[in-house]
Amino acid sequence: MHSNSGRVPGSRRSGRGSYWLQRRFGVAMTLAVAVIFPFPVVAAERVRFADIEYIGSAEFAMGSKFAGTGIGGLSGVTYDARSNLYYVLSDDRSEIDPARLYSATIDVADGALRGNR
Repeated sequence: MHSNSGRVPGSRRSGRGSYWLQRRFGVAMTLAVAVIFPFPVVAAERVRFADIEYIGSAEFAMGSKFAGTGIGGLSGVTYDARSNLYYVLSDDRSEIDPARLYSATIDVADGALRGNR
């Protein structure tokens, strides 16, 4: 007497065959989604980008801290005109401290950023 050990009759053993079957299924599903929900196409002349102008930089000494957390990996700067605040994301992958979001006031009234003030 033989035991199926929980296998469905006619099914393959897991291994290389099932890996390729899963890959083919994944590719087929990706293509199906792309066909059913295509991305909108916009002509290049209709796309408008904001003008970006470099106005300076600010550097902090190695090991600088603010509110008990290390300052580092700052990026993702965005401005909220309603509150006159900049929001700055620390993307140091939480290697220095847990992920954090800073709010800051930055004086660029004269059109330039001149170091730390």
